[in-house]
Amino acid sequence: MEPQTAVSEDWLQARLAEVLGHPRAPMWNFACSDRLTHSDAMPLRMLWQKMRMHSDRKVADLPFLPDWLLPWLLEKRIVTPALQERIPVGFDVLTHWMDLPTANRRDLVEHLAQWVAEDVTYDQMMIYGSSGTTGTPLLIPKTPYAVARYQLALQSAFLAYGIDPGFRAGTVGNALLCAQRHTIMYAAPLATWENSIHMKVNLHDNAWRSLSDRAAFLTEYDPPVLTGDPISFAELLRLNMPLHPKVFVSTALQMPHPLKNALTERYGCPVIDFYAMNETGPIAFACPNDQGFHVCMPDLFVEVLDADGFQTSSEEWGEVTVSGGGNDFLPLLRYRTGDRACLVEGLCMCGSWWPRLVGLEGRKPVRLLTQNGALVNEADVSKILRYWPVVAFSLHQDQNLDVQMCIRWLEHPPVDVSGLVSELMALFGGGRVTLHEDKKLGQERKPLPFSSWCEDTPLSP
Repeated sequence: MEPQTAVSEDWLQARLAEVLGHPRAPMWNFACSDRLTHSDAMPLRMLWQKMRMHSDRKVADLPFLPDWLLPWLLEKRIVTPALQERIPVGFDVLTHWMDLPTANRRDLVEHLAQWVAEDVTYDQMMIYGSSGTTGTPLLIPKTPYAVARYQLALQSAFLAYGIDPGFRAGTVGNALLCAQRHTIMYAAPLATWENSIHMKVNLHDNAWRSLSDRAAFLTEYDPPVLTGDPISFAELLRLNMPLHPKVFVSTALQMPHPLKNALTERYGCPVIDFYAMNETGPIAFACPNDQGFHVCMPDLFVEVLDADGFQTSSEEWGEVTVSGGGNDFLPLLRYRTGDRACLVEGLCMCGSWWPRLVGLEGRKPVRLLTQNGALVNEADVSKILRYWPVVAFSLHQDQNLDVQMCIRWLEHPPVDVSGLVSELMALFGGGRVTLHEDKKLGQERKPLPFSSWCEDTPLSP
């Protein structure tokens, strides 16, 4: 992370106002900032230095547990009820680490207040919501510093791929692309990226006053970095916009190889898979030599565990589990992500000593279609379900484009689910929607949230 460009706040706000007030801009519906203060500058700079050292440090030089973990854990235990319950007084963490209980998303959904540390002032709180793969809302409190870690992780990935985005103060440096019926849209400067402007833009037709504005606005600013998910990138390809990005970064879903190849061929730049979760923050990015995902955060301890909570060998698959995370509001202890991989250590072909998650099985995007053949974003399904008492679900679309959904309800099924059926029918443009209750869904293993008869069809135009 290089020093921020010295610009006046008035000048920067004037540049932001130009973007927000552009006559062909999308219909902005949100306002925010990175909320970083001068007190965050030094910790972020120190984290960046540790990230550079971390990539060059041999795993053999590291202890079983990183040296920062125990002091951090004991400090956070004092102010976090969930940690007090899980780490008894006098418990020897170093000797009996694998005897500590693991946690999962359900623990946060049902007992979030017990996991929130009590030593952080609420004026630092930023709330990030997600439905994950269940449709159950999970609101995660974060500090501005915790959010800024994402930009440092991405910057580390850019370096690994030999990319210099050329961020400049007051210019648009990044566009987060979405392709959803409804989502927030905003623009704001990012101090960690040279005070360049980050904007979140929806490619959906209803986000623009005129469809001609969409291409005109994006091509005028032509951001060097485009972030998003495979569905939004597939939509970008369909729209065939003449942009000139230096890099794509795919988050939230795994990037299918056919779509990745199509983006590289069309735009002539790398496409980086990025692994992160709302609960954990950034975890890893795909190796430039296709050798797995490099765990790039020095303040995150990553294990791969079997069902009993014991670490697997480098050739055994297990569940990716994390502790730490740099978010003072939410200190995580052995948090199971629900994703599976092998953890491989040692020097990588790309020259990095970062540990790698090999064969990572996260959430793969599924090709869902409306009755007239348009893509349906999985996020829109989750947004509908978040207003219903759903614990877990599994949706399948058959060859007739009809939808069947198995649902595990929170307690008892709602008396009337016709509203849910109607919303899903509207999203899929008609067709038949059938709901089934499954009281055991998700008890044995993480349910597959989406499947389709055309899963092997490339997610690209």
